[in-house]
Amino acid sequence: MASSIPNFDEKLESWDSYKERLEHYFIALDIEDQNKKKSILINCVGPGNYERIRNLCFPSSVNDKEYEELLKIFGNLFTPSIVIFKERKEFYNARKYKTEKATAWHERVCRLAINCKFGTRTEETLLDKFVTAFDGVVFERFCEEGSDLALSKALEIAQRYETIEAPRSVQKPEPKKYHQKNDNNHQKQPNQKQHPDNQPGHSQKPKKIFVPRNVNKPTTKVEVNLNVKKN
Repeated sequence: MASSIPNFDEKLESWDSYKERLEHYFIALDIEDQNKKKSILINCVGPGNYERIRNLCFPSSVNDKEYEELLKIFGNLFTPSIVIFKERKEFYNARKYKTEKATAWHERVCRLAINCKFGTRTEETLLDKFVTAFDGVVFERFCEEGSDLALSKALEIAQRYETIEAPRSVQKPEPKKYHQKNDNNHQKQPNQKQHPDNQPGHSQKPKKIFVPRNVNKPTTKVEVNLNVKKN
């Protein structure tokens, strides 16, 4: 039955979260014997973590430790040291993303506050952080509730306005634009650079060719004007 609960993976969840799930597993199976709990716990940490636990138990063995003792050793191994003011700085610097849903923002605020140790001010601090992230009609609706506003009520209001505003945010498709074909007479002709000799009003220079008078004799160059007009 112990194999039905996955091994602890510190990359996926915190030790405190896994320990809570493990306790519910014991309740579901009506397991109260401390030795059975210890055996299930040892099997659920995986081979790599078990080797670390053995080292921490030395010079005693793991079998000599009680269930509660092992829980404490596991907690010291898998729970990182917490600096309260660093946790609080991260909490206060958090900002709601523009596209973030109210439920996701609520969950993130609560998660960031877990290690802040706000004590009796926890509910009030969570409410302030959640509410002040909103603008417009949603924030004005929060203000109407006054000091009686609770965090659960604020979440409900934000979700309700998300449902109302969602259809409005859907943009209608733009109408298709039809372009008239340009008349061929109005089409721009490509710019063609004319040779200076071809421009109107420009006198053409006579072309010169060379005609040999005799093949057997050295060639003599004779200029012939091709553009001479006949009378």
